[in-house]
Amino acid sequence: MKKVFFYFIMALMFTASSITISGCSNDKKEDDSKKGAVSSEQEAVSSEQGAIKTLTDKVAKEAVSRLNTPIEKARAVKDKQEGDYTDMEKTLKE
Repeated sequence: MKKVFFYFIMALMFTASSITISGCSNDKKEDDSKKGAVSSEQEAVSSEQGAIKTLTDKVAKEAVSRLNTPIEKARAVKDKQEGDYTDMEKTLKE
């Protein structure tokens, strides 16, 4: 009974390792007939990546906008303050 259990475990480990090794293979050998054609799976992946890139760009633009708004307001206040100082200096010189 122990031998059967041992062989069962060994077969299970062999199968799991075979699946893992074959699943992680990076060989991208294609037939000459398939090189020019893009499969529907690759199109789906590229369209999904395109959607992800679009959403990422949208979020990035929104983040930049939210960060730039207070900076622009601070610059406007600074410019106004400098303008007021310049007017005050002109008035004092007269």
